[in-house]
Amino acid sequence: TPVTPGLICEPVGWAIMGLPANFIADEPVVTTSGSLLGASAQVRFTPIGFAWNFGDGSSASTTTGGSTWAALGQSAFSATPTSHVYRTAGTFTVQVTVTLSATYQLGNGAWQPISGTLTRSRSLTIRVSAGSAPVLVTGPCAPGNAAVGC
Repeated sequence: TPVTPGLICEPVGWAIMGLPANFIADEPVVTTSGSLLGASAQVRFTPIGFAWNFGDGSSASTTTGGSTWAALGQSAFSATPTSHVYRTAGTFTVQVTVTLSATYQLGNGAWQPISGTLTRSRSLTIRVSAGSAPVLVTGPCAPGNAAVGC
């Protein structure tokens, strides 16, 4: 079976109202091996879609699980394809549902598609602040540094 996706938020566990919070779902391609009727067999699960529910009535669909601000070469609180801006303060439960396709291989044969898809979900809770207090920096601010507050 495929793994349950990982889900993180940048900044970790919180966001500031009016600024993008960046969400990243980690769902790798997974290949499992076994035996079928005495022959070696493999099944490969590949993520093909990500459905986001941000917990405030907003949702989005993407074809990737997103990347960290550092991996994208962006500064903290920048908009990304998987970011979301909260318009109110509070506590929100974010959920990502990953749609996976599957293929199989018997022995050294060609990979064959399996009809249909399956899904796996993960959720996390974040706290959104009104943002009236200054944010402290977590590291030195330099070009390309993703330290919070830079």
